[in-house]
Amino acid sequence: MHYPQETPVLSRPNLRFLPNAGTSSGIRGLVVVDEFGQLVATLGVGADPRIEALVASPRWLEAALAKRILPILLGDRKLVAHIAKISGGHFVLLTEGASEAVLRFFLSVDFAYDIIDHVLTDPYAAMVVIDANEKLAFIPPVHEKFFGLQAGEGIGKDVRAVIENTRLTHVLKTGVAEVG
Repeated sequence: MHYPQETPVLSRPNLRFLPNAGTSSGIRGLVVVDEFGQLVATLGVGADPRIEALVASPRWLEAALAKRILPILLGDRKLVAHIAKISGGHFVLLTEGASEAVLRFFLSVDFAYDIIDHVLTDPYAAMVVIDANEKLAFIPPVHEKFFGLQAGEGIGKDVRAVIENTRLTHVLKTGVAEVG
């Protein structure tokens, strides 16, 4: 196997990702490795030597690619790695703030990503999500197609403008879930 010349790694360990508004969760870092497993770029917590070593391990990377979402439990941090194959290598996005139940789910279930994908895309299990302002935050692809929307077109729109006779605004006001 031919390995390319040593390429300097872009590393910005002092870069801090801001948490999502009002939460302690959010993106904390990233790591990019080339097709040979050599580090190309690290940002935020991705520049931690423990994470760099983990992501550069071909064995870990192979297992991580199979799961696509994988917890990284360090002594002082509980991160979730989102792994994707990109042209010429792999991209690992690191987030923090997952609950214990979510971490256990991803640790225990090899096909956890597939379950989440099913819940978000299955026409009978998928859900529409609105924010506190009654704007669409997520609408599954199957429902976008049903309502004649392009991918992402409904995001940010008033839910009633997209889904006539919706009860989602009632659910938001009462806090009582409804199915159907």
